Amino acid sequence: MKKIAVTGGAGFIGSNLVERLLSHGHEVTVVDDLSTGLKSNLDLDKVTFHEISLTERDGLAKAVKGVDAIVHLGARGSVPRSLKNPIATHDVNATGTLNVLEAARSNGAHVIFSSSSSVYGRNGQLPKDESMWLSPLTPYAASKLAAEGYVQAYGAAYDVHVTLLRFFNVFGPRQDIHRKNPPLLNYLVREIKQGKQPVLHSTGEQARDYIHIDDVVKLI
Repeated sequence: MKKIAVTGGAGFIGSNLVERLLSHGHEVTVVDDLSTGLKSNLDLDKVTFHEISLTERDGLAKAVKGVDAIVHLGARGSVPRSLKNPIATHDVNATGTLNVLEAARSNGAHVIFSSSSSVYGRNGQLPKDESMWLSPLTPYAASKLAAEGYVQAYGAAYDVHVTLLRFFNVFGPRQDIHRKNPPLLNYLVREIKQGKQPVLHSTGEQARDYIHIDDVVKLI
C-alpha cells in the first residue's frame, strides 16, 4: 500500500482514478478547490480531502506531506477561460505545478503530471508523437507547456522522479456535458440526449482521437 495524493481528485479524471487507487488498497489524499470538481464524486469516508487551490503553496505542502506519489491532475481548464483570463490560467497551471513540484521535492515523492495535446498547437502533422515540435496557440496550451518544462527541469535539476503524460480527449463517466463550451464529444452527447441536431462545422469529416477514462486510469 502506498500513500498517494491526487490533485484535482474530485474532478472527472481524478475521481475515477481515486476510485481505482482505493480498490487497489492505497491510502489516498485528494486536493481540489472544487472550482469544477464535486465532493459527490468521492467517497469521503475513504479519502482524506483538502479543499485547497494549487496556488496555496503552504497549504498544499501540508496536505501532501508524507505521500509517496502525487498524481497532478488539477488545472484550470478551458481554452475560452484562458483567453478571457490568461493570468488566472497561468497561476493555477504553471505556478500551481511549480508548487506541486516543490512539495514533491520536500517529500521525495514521485510526480505524475497530466499535460494536454493542446501543446502541439499549430503542428498539424499526424499521427502525433513525443518528439514533435510544439507550438501552443492559446494561454491554456502555453501554461501546460510551461508546466511540462518545470516538471522536466525538476527531474533533471533535483532528481525528482517524474512522469509526464499528454492526454488526448478523455471521455467517460462523470464528465460534465452541461458546462459552457464543452469538449466536442460532450457537446455531441448533450445535444443528442436533448433531442437536438448537433451543429458540425466545415465538412463534418474531421477526425479526432479519443481515449476512455478506464484506459487512462489503468495507464496511471
